[in-house]
Amino acid sequence: MQLEELKQRAGNIVVEGHRQFNPGWHLALDLRNMLLVSECVAKAALIRTESRGGHTREDHPVMDADWRRQLLVCNVNAGGTGVDVTPKDQIPVRPDLLGLFEYTELAKYFTPGELADIPRRRADMGYKAKFKVWRGDKSGGDLQDFTVEVNEGEVVLDVIHRLQATQAPDMAVRWNCKAGKCGSCSAEINGRPRLLCMTRMSVFSEEETVTVTPMRTFPVIRDLVTDVSYNYEKAREVPAFAPPEGVAPGEYRMQQVDVERSQEFRKCIECFLCQEHLSRRP
Repeated sequence: MQLEELKQRAGNIVVEGHRQFNPGWHLALDLRNMLLVSECVAKAALIRTESRGGHTREDHPVMDADWRRQLLVCNVNAGGTGVDVTPKDQIPVRPDLLGLFEYTELAKYFTPGELADIPRRRADMGYKAKFKVWRGDKSGGDLQDFTVEVNEGEVVLDVIHRLQATQAPDMAVRWNCKAGKCGSCSAEINGRPRLLCMTRMSVFSEEETVTVTPMRTFPVIRDLVTDVSYNYEKAREVPAFAPPEGVAPGEYRMQQVDVERSQEFRKCIECFLCQEHLSRRP
């Protein structure tokens, strides 16, 4: 198992330099927790035999109502070397609270049988939008047509999630924060590099067809997901900062102007849309 190999390698990590102005020090401290969380997610995903929301499995492509009544609880084992995953009964949500949610939003996470028992609230103002989404992999693919409901205030990523929930459960799309912070949901929308989570549906007319395709700068893995690993390979080639020779740990001082220069680069969310844009210039 790859996680077991990573845990063994993590035990040999050494951080160079002083803890001041050294993000590597904090990453090394957090690494154990990150591996525990990764192990928890991986083990729970193997147990959960369904696809719902951001959890998708090719061998179990639809939602299973039985999983609505269960939680998977992760605990660090007695030796502190890994995690144990235990199913627990989940307390059902009160019907009056479910009635506060948009029916179309609940459709992303509830099976049709479950939705039939939920009182439907007055429908918000919405419309049916026409979408063209590229489906395929590195061997090829094409644009597929969809008609999907759009509600007020939604972004393109909301619509893609609704397509996953109602029409294309095996559609692959990379996303994480849904807040324009992680850079995961980069794609092309009507031929322009955009973040799916930051592109509001209100910028399109109701008659307009919205076309969503993967970034063409990078190799396609599947559907809207591209292989951006080249960026991380190049990042590893950048030499780490080292204080001048002869300066003892803790003695090196940075001027505020130098701190501000480095902070500019730390604003990058690794969406890689800049490369997508530059690659299209004549």
